[in-house]
Amino acid sequence: MVLWGGIPQSYLMNTHAEEELEQSVQEAILQATKDTRVIIGVADHVPVGTDFSRLQRVAQMISQYTSG
Repeated sequence: MVLWGGIPQSYLMNTHAEEELEQSVQEAILQATKDTRVIIGVADHVPVGTDFSRLQRVAQMISQYTSG
């Protein structure tokens, strides 16, 4: 099993466009689906001031793309 922080934590902040977050999540999903032992996560930590709706969006996208 691999825990992978493939999503940059700064993308959870409003200082980055939502499109950057979504592109990063899509790339992480593509990489992770090559090996079923990978768990996708946010790099380092979820920063104070995170836009919680973006964190929810990450979970939604992963669920959507992996439930297939």
